[in-house]
Amino acid sequence: MKKVFGIWDGHDSGVAVVEGEKILYASNEERFSRQKLEVGFPYLSFEDALACCGEPDEIVISTTDPSKVLTRIFPCLGKNYYLFRRHRIAPSRFDSAKSWFKSFATQLPPMAGCAALTRFIIRRRTGFEKISVRTIDHHEAHLRSAFFTSPFSSATVISLDGIGDACSGAVAVGTEGKMELITGISGRDSIALLYEEATRLLNLRELEDEGKVMALAAHADLGEDERSVLDEVIEISDLNGISVKVNRNAYRRLKECLWRRGPERFAAMVQRMTERAVIALVKAAVKMTGITNVAVAGGLFSNVRINRLLREKLFEDKLSDIWVFPNMGDGGLALGAALDEQISIQPFLGAEIDCDRAVAIARERGLNVRNTSLEKAAERIAKGESIGWVNGRMEYGPRALGARSILARPDDRTIRDRLNLAQKKRVFFQPFCPTLTHLEAERSLLNYDGRDERWMTSLYGTNAGGSKRLEGVIGPDGSCRPQILSKTPETLEEKVFLELVLEVEKKIGIGGVLNTSFNIHGDPIVRTESDAIDAFLRSGLSSLVIGGKIEIIRNDD
Repeated sequence: MKKVFGIWDGHDSGVAVVEGEKILYASNEERFSRQKLEVGFPYLSFEDALACCGEPDEIVISTTDPSKVLTRIFPCLGKNYYLFRRHRIAPSRFDSAKSWFKSFATQLPPMAGCAALTRFIIRRRTGFEKISVRTIDHHEAHLRSAFFTSPFSSATVISLDGIGDACSGAVAVGTEGKMELITGISGRDSIALLYEEATRLLNLRELEDEGKVMALAAHADLGEDERSVLDEVIEISDLNGISVKVNRNAYRRLKECLWRRGPERFAAMVQRMTERAVIALVKAAVKMTGITNVAVAGGLFSNVRINRLLREKLFEDKLSDIWVFPNMGDGGLALGAALDEQISIQPFLGAEIDCDRAVAIARERGLNVRNTSLEKAAERIAKGESIGWVNGRMEYGPRALGARSILARPDDRTIRDRLNLAQKKRVFFQPFCPTLTHLEAERSLLNYDGRDERWMTSLYGTNAGGSKRLEGVIGPDGSCRPQILSKTPETLEEKVFLELVLEVEKKIGIGGVLNTSFNIHGDPIVRTESDAIDAFLRSGLSSLVIGGKIEIIRNDD
């Protein structure tokens, strides 16, 4: 069996390793460099992958448009561009020109020599001068990640993100383990770039704070006349296949809308515009392929409100379903590039935590270490404390799934506010997510059909009782993005996590916990024992529980 290393060296770069029918490894560079959404060649995660999996037989890398190849030749261009977009460096008088050039260059399709130059650069950067290096289209990598990890034998496969290889999206058909591209969507008509522009207009960080726009949108209740204000900005047609057209005055229309309506209503209008466009596009794709199961990837599907509408409105007959690839943004391109066939994916694909090493580091820093149990950890949560929770292998993707998490009671708004403002240090209107048992999901969620939600990729409403029971993890509209643990967990990490949640249920009568990523806002999720202890010391959490067996506390506790 061939050992294939998939590599992505754009923003949120990373490495994945696939051998036969097994994913051996997948991680993103940010967890190693400690720079959120790290851009550039993933040297650190590549070295870690080599240490874990051995040398590659083949390397596959995504995206060969001229803009991407230029940043491969001059990495500082990509790094500086993303530092500016994320407000890490001050504006300059050349920013408008740089943005124009970036917009122009990303709409150029791959040209002669781009793939060959990419292969040469990757051989030099990996140190494997004679290895086979293969290139793959940006959206083909997204499509492969969606279909080849899905549970479907046949599916309509859709990729939607900002822009890559001159396209903003693509549609394919997956059948019997094979995938065939049907059509691409022009980069000029990018739905996701409009959402990025809305993020920028709100003075938030593009490619990082789009989730804040979605959260802010829930704080405005649009009137019927307001819901259609931006309808003409994006036109979707299914008369001749799929046609996506973004109005040439779209960016001006967004500025006018923000000026007239204010931030909350503007965010709600942009969210509604995007939902309408994506649902129309998915309907058109299903009509074209005739296959009602849908597998999706690309950054636009990190918008869980869109995913909820797709699940509830498009698949009400229960004969069809949707699969959202869990690392849906560009961070998932490395794994998509490495996949050539359908494969089972598990949430925990990174390095495993070492309890002994954690104890040694904690003692070096003068912290108290003692034995604990799941029952004692549940007692802390029941008393209203927030704890750091580190167990097993690191999660793959952007969500905390019970291996690198901060946990608290799910029913207390004051805990939510304390976490947001004092411990996570982020904006007050961002909601947290719950981890629930199946029984609690059946008890509290609307339109819950009994499925596992291992990856936190969709949104659910709550009933009247659920809104009370989950008061600390719902938005103003009563919705939440849950992780719903399987009754029969497939991994040790999920098994231990389920046992903890059940211990919490014994004490508070709710089969769930508030579960948010173990980090300070703006930092990546912690990876190592040292990262976890650093974040614990900076956050003001009451304790750090390692492996469900060791508890680290401060000297004054």
